[in-house]
Amino acid sequence: MRRKAQVGPILLPIVALGLVALTLYTFATFSDKIQSSSLDYTSVIDSLNNKEFTIQEDLAIAFKEAILSKNTPLETELQKNIALFSVQPGTENFYGKISRNEFSLSSNPTNPLQYKFEMQDVVLTTEANKNIATRHISLCLLFDSQGNFISYC
Repeated sequence: MRRKAQVGPILLPIVALGLVALTLYTFATFSDKIQSSSLDYTSVIDSLNNKEFTIQEDLAIAFKEAILSKNTPLETELQKNIALFSVQPGTENFYGKISRNEFSLSSNPTNPLQYKFEMQDVVLTTEANKNIATRHISLCLLFDSQGNFISYC
């Protein structure tokens, strides 16, 4: 008889049982920490989204007040109004750019009764636990002649 030909079929079930045992051990000892780190990442992203929304809302309110005040130049009045808002941590870049006049405010070329606000490379940062995130955005918003926010460019 050929004993060498019988070694493979005999080892196959033993190796299969070993792999099944290893798989069961892996399932039993797996730690479900993925859920908690996923929540950390989600909170960081939510915080960035909230900061972006907040600066856009602050800008819309300040712009409306600047239009209603009827003072000229509009950029100076906008800077005064923005300075009244409290600065959230991580949004300092936006408020600094406003105070340094690093933005563009002009009449909309397609509709002269609208104003176009543009600011390039606004940096938002946030931190949750040991996760730090930074987002670079460019703002472009359209306002009507009464200072109401219309849309994004």
